[in-house]
Amino acid sequence: KYVKDYRIEDRMGPKGRPISDSVYIGSYFAYANQEAALQAARRLPQLIAGATLCTICAMLPACRYYRQLYTTIPMLLLLPALYLLWASVFRMKTAKAPFIREDKDKIAVRMQTGAAYLLVMSVITALCGAAYLIWGGAEGWDYACFGMELLRIVFAAVIFRLRKLPAMKELPKEEAFN
Repeated sequence: KYVKDYRIEDRMGPKGRPISDSVYIGSYFAYANQEAALQAARRLPQLIAGATLCTICAMLPACRYYRQLYTTIPMLLLLPALYLLWASVFRMKTAKAPFIREDKDKIAVRMQTGAAYLLVMSVITALCGAAYLIWGGAEGWDYACFGMELLRIVFAAVIFRLRKLPAMKELPKEEAFN
Protein backbone atom coordinates (compact mmCIF):
# COMPACT_ATOMS: atom_id res chain seq x y z
CA LYS A 1 0.00 0.00 0.00
CA TYR A 2 2.83 2.40 0.78
CA VAL A 3 5.42 1.05 -1.68
CA LYS A 4 5.27 4.14 -3.90
CA ASP A 5 6.19 6.34 -0.92
CA TYR A 6 9.65 4.77 -0.58
CA ARG A 7 12.80 4.52 -2.67
CA ILE A 8 15.63 2.01 -2.14
CA GLU A 9 19.12 3.51 -1.93
CA ASP A 10 22.26 1.41 -1.98
CA ARG A 11 25.44 2.39 -0.14
CA MET A 12 28.60 0.73 1.04
CA GLY A 13 28.73 -0.39 4.66
CA PRO A 14 31.68 -0.12 7.05
CA LYS A 15 33.14 -3.49 5.96
CA GLY A 16 32.70 -2.83 2.25
CA ARG A 17 29.41 -4.70 2.02
CA PRO A 18 26.53 -3.14 0.09
CA ILE A 19 23.64 -1.99 2.27
CA SER A 20 20.17 -1.10 1.00
CA ASP A 21 18.20 1.57 2.85
CA SER A 22 14.64 2.65 2.24
CA VAL A 23 14.12 6.40 2.02
CA TYR A 24 10.70 8.01 2.40
CA ILE A 25 9.85 10.16 -0.64
CA GLY A 26 6.08 10.44 -0.17
CA SER A 27 3.99 13.33 1.08
CA TYR A 28 4.10 14.67 4.60
CA PHE A 29 1.01 15.58 6.61
CA ALA A 30 0.04 17.71 9.60
CA TYR A 31 -3.16 18.14 11.55
CA ALA A 32 -5.57 20.43 9.74
CA ASN A 33 -6.38 22.10 13.07
CA GLN A 34 -3.73 21.61 15.75
CA GLU A 35 -5.98 22.86 18.59
CA ALA A 36 -8.78 20.46 17.62
CA ALA A 37 -6.32 17.56 17.38
CA LEU A 38 -5.00 18.29 20.87
CA GLN A 39 -8.57 18.43 22.16
CA ALA A 40 -9.26 15.07 20.50
CA ALA A 41 -6.10 13.58 22.02
CA ARG A 42 -7.37 14.55 25.48
CA ARG A 43 -11.06 13.66 25.14
CA LEU A 44 -11.14 10.61 22.89
CA PRO A 45 -9.23 8.21 25.21
CA GLN A 46 -11.71 8.96 28.00
CA LEU A 47 -14.71 8.40 25.72
CA ILE A 48 -13.29 5.21 24.22
CA ALA A 49 -12.51 3.95 27.73
CA GLY A 50 -16.14 4.62 28.68
CA ALA A 51 -17.40 2.68 25.66
CA THR A 52 -14.98 -0.16 26.41
CA LEU A 53 -16.08 -0.30 30.06
CA CYS A 54 -19.74 -0.35 29.02
CA THR A 55 -18.98 -3.29 26.76
CA ILE A 56 -17.09 -5.19 29.47
CA CYS A 57 -19.60 -4.40 32.25
CA ALA A 58 -22.52 -5.47 30.08
CA MET A 59 -20.87 -8.86 29.51
CA LEU A 60 -19.88 -9.59 33.13
CA PRO A 61 -23.14 -10.52 34.90
CA ALA A 62 -24.20 -14.11 34.54
CA CYS A 63 -27.59 -13.37 33.02
CA ARG A 64 -29.60 -14.83 30.18
CA TYR A 65 -29.17 -11.63 28.17
CA TYR A 66 -25.85 -12.79 26.69
CA ARG A 67 -26.78 -16.44 26.41
CA GLN A 68 -28.85 -15.47 23.39
CA LEU A 69 -27.05 -15.72 20.07
CA TYR A 70 -28.72 -12.60 18.69
CA THR A 71 -27.36 -10.46 21.55
CA THR A 72 -23.92 -12.07 21.85
CA ILE A 73 -22.82 -11.86 18.21
CA PRO A 74 -23.41 -8.09 17.83
CA MET A 75 -21.58 -7.55 21.12
CA LEU A 76 -18.56 -9.48 19.86
CA LEU A 77 -18.65 -7.51 16.60
CA LEU A 78 -18.03 -4.36 18.65
CA LEU A 79 -14.50 -5.49 19.49
CA PRO A 80 -12.94 -4.61 16.09
CA ALA A 81 -14.37 -1.07 16.35
CA LEU A 82 -12.90 -0.64 19.81
CA TYR A 83 -9.56 -1.95 18.55
CA LEU A 84 -9.53 0.56 15.66
CA LEU A 85 -10.28 3.43 18.01
CA TRP A 86 -7.65 2.43 20.59
CA ALA A 87 -5.04 1.90 17.85
CA SER A 88 -5.81 5.31 16.38
CA VAL A 89 -5.51 7.06 19.74
CA PHE A 90 -2.26 5.22 20.52
CA ARG A 91 -0.77 6.28 17.18
CA MET A 92 -2.02 9.83 17.74
CA LYS A 93 -0.12 9.96 21.04
CA THR A 94 3.09 8.33 19.78
CA ALA A 95 3.59 9.57 16.20
CA LYS A 96 5.68 12.69 15.68
CA ALA A 97 4.90 15.47 13.22
CA PRO A 98 5.34 15.78 10.29
CA PHE A 99 3.38 12.60 9.66
CA ILE A 100 3.94 10.21 6.78
CA ARG A 101 1.06 8.70 4.80
CA GLU A 102 1.01 5.56 6.97
CA ASP A 103 0.58 7.67 10.12
CA LYS A 104 -2.20 9.67 8.49
CA ASP A 105 -4.07 6.49 7.57
CA LYS A 106 -3.60 4.94 11.00
CA ILE A 107 -4.75 8.07 12.83
CA ALA A 108 -7.40 9.88 10.79
CA VAL A 109 -8.78 7.05 8.64
CA ARG A 110 -8.91 4.49 11.47
CA MET A 111 -10.62 7.02 13.72
CA GLN A 112 -13.37 7.73 11.19
CA THR A 113 -13.88 4.05 10.35
CA GLY A 114 -13.86 2.92 13.97
CA ALA A 115 -16.23 5.66 15.12
CA ALA A 116 -18.79 4.92 12.42
CA TYR A 117 -18.53 1.16 13.00
CA LEU A 118 -18.89 1.57 16.77
CA LEU A 119 -22.00 3.71 16.44
CA VAL A 120 -23.70 1.38 13.96
CA MET A 121 -22.87 -1.77 15.93
CA SER A 122 -23.91 -0.15 19.23
CA VAL A 123 -27.33 0.69 17.80
CA ILE A 124 -27.69 -2.82 16.35
CA THR A 125 -26.67 -4.36 19.68
CA ALA A 126 -29.19 -2.19 21.55
CA LEU A 127 -31.95 -3.13 19.10
CA CYS A 128 -31.17 -6.82 19.63
CA GLY A 129 -31.21 -6.22 23.37
CA ALA A 130 -34.57 -4.45 23.13
CA ALA A 131 -35.95 -7.39 21.18
CA TYR A 132 -34.79 -9.71 23.95
CA LEU A 133 -36.34 -7.51 26.65
CA ILE A 134 -39.67 -7.46 24.82
CA TRP A 135 -39.93 -11.09 23.71
CA GLY A 136 -37.32 -13.01 25.69
CA GLY A 137 -38.56 -12.86 29.27
CA ALA A 138 -36.03 -10.50 30.80
CA GLU A 139 -35.03 -10.65 34.46
CA GLY A 140 -33.08 -8.44 36.92
CA TRP A 141 -29.56 -8.16 35.47
CA ASP A 142 -30.88 -8.13 31.92
CA TYR A 143 -32.10 -4.57 32.44
CA ALA A 144 -28.71 -3.47 33.78
CA CYS A 145 -26.99 -4.99 30.73
CA PHE A 146 -29.41 -3.18 28.45
CA GLY A 147 -28.68 0.06 30.32
CA MET A 148 -24.99 -0.42 29.51
CA GLU A 149 -25.95 -0.84 25.85
CA LEU A 150 -27.78 2.49 25.91
CA LEU A 151 -24.91 4.23 27.68
CA ARG A 152 -22.48 2.90 25.07
CA ILE A 153 -24.65 4.47 22.34
CA VAL A 154 -24.16 7.84 24.05
CA PHE A 155 -20.37 7.32 24.13
CA ALA A 156 -20.40 6.14 20.49
CA ALA A 157 -22.40 9.19 19.37
CA VAL A 158 -19.96 11.60 21.03
CA ILE A 159 -16.97 9.72 19.56
CA PHE A 160 -18.66 9.84 16.15
CA ARG A 161 -19.15 13.59 16.53
CA LEU A 162 -15.44 14.08 17.39
CA ARG A 163 -14.10 11.69 14.74
CA LYS A 164 -12.94 14.40 12.33
CA LEU A 165 -10.92 16.41 14.85
CA PRO A 166 -7.66 14.61 14.03
CA ALA A 167 -8.13 15.28 10.28
CA MET A 168 -4.92 15.92 8.37
CA LYS A 169 -3.77 18.05 5.47
CA GLU A 170 -0.88 17.50 3.09
CA LEU A 171 2.14 19.73 3.61
CA PRO A 172 4.21 21.22 0.81
CA LYS A 173 7.71 19.69 0.70
CA GLU A 174 9.42 22.89 1.91
CA GLU A 175 7.13 23.14 4.99
CA ALA A 176 7.52 19.52 6.07
CA PHE A 177 10.44 20.05 8.43
CA ASN A 178 10.07 23.72 9.41
